[in-house]
Amino acid sequence: MNAFTIALIVVGAVAGVAAIFGVVTFVLATLSGWKSLAQRRPDRDVPLVQRFRWQSLRVNRVSYNNCVAVDVTTEGVRFRVMWPFSHSHAPVLLPWGQFAVQRGKAFKLVPVVTIVPDDPRDVTIRITSRLAEQIESVAGEYWRAALDRAAVRSSDA
Repeated sequence: MNAFTIALIVVGAVAGVAAIFGVVTFVLATLSGWKSLAQRRPDRDVPLVQRFRWQSLRVNRVSYNNCVAVDVTTEGVRFRVMWPFSHSHAPVLLPWGQFAVQRGKAFKLVPVVTIVPDDPRDVTIRITSRLAEQIESVAGEYWRAALDRAAVRSSDA
C-alpha cells in the first residue's frame, strides 16, 4: 500500500467513528428527553455562582456518568454535558421556583435526589445526594424551597 491509500483509510476511519459518535449522542439526547427539556428550558446568559464539574446524573433511563457540569447560578441550576458528549445536548437551565426536589433511594440503598420540574412534560433529573448537598451549600434557601415544594406536593397527593 502506498502512503495515499493509508492516509485515505485513516481519514475514513476517523470520519466513520465521528459519525457513529454523533448518531449515538443524538439518540441518547432524544431517548432521555434531554433534547426536549433543552427546548423548553433553554440556557440563558446568567451569572455563575459555582460550577461542579465531572458530575453524574440520570435523565429518565439514561445515565450521564462523570460528563456533566452542574452550575449554580443566580437564576437557577444549569446542566451542561461536557465536550465531546455535548452533541445534541444543549445546556438546560431550571429556574429557581420552577422545580421541586425529592429525596429518595436508588435500589433501596443509595441515597439520591430527584429534581422534578413543575411542567409535567419535562423529564426528571436524578442526582447524587452528595451533589445535592453541594448545591444546597451554595444555593441555600432556594434549594430548601424546592424541598418544601416537594413536601407540599406529596401531602396534597
